[in-house]
Amino acid sequence: MTNDPHAQARELSLVTVEPHGPGRDPRRRSAPTPVGAAPRQPTSVAYAASLGVQKYMQKLSDKQELLGVLADCLIQIFAMDSAITRTLQLVRSKGEENSRIPLLMTQLFVVRAHETVFDLLREMLMWMSQDEEWGREIRDINSYYQLDRVNTFSLRRKIALHVLEAGGYAL
Repeated sequence: MTNDPHAQARELSLVTVEPHGPGRDPRRRSAPTPVGAAPRQPTSVAYAASLGVQKYMQKLSDKQELLGVLADCLIQIFAMDSAITRTLQLVRSKGEENSRIPLLMTQLFVVRAHETVFDLLREMLMWMSQDEEWGREIRDINSYYQLDRVNTFSLRRKIALHVLEAGGYAL
């Protein structure tokens, strides 16, 4: 493995958020889904992990804060992947119109989890890096960050209206 954190991130980023159903060629990229996906997050976590490994080597197991942040990021990525996959299954089985509320809920969750992952990584780099390294590493992490315009207020209002009308979280 190379010493370049970006190359290491590409090598370590084996997680995908794009589902590959039976008969689909995984090399063929599909159009964006209505729920969205953040394929750069696993790469950003792998990049941050490679920085930690380079900096602390054998002492990495003693850096519980760093390991905790990386674990939290991976949990968020897994949760996003699961939510997206389940919502796409609902869309395929019930249709997009009948899956409107799960789509809105998934969009809201993914947007918030995306922010959480990058906030955690930036916080970790603040803790881990010296002043001269920090600026470069933050720029590198931010290069993986994708800012999409999502009106979370509108999403929450639509979900809340549905909950009130249905008398609970009926999907």
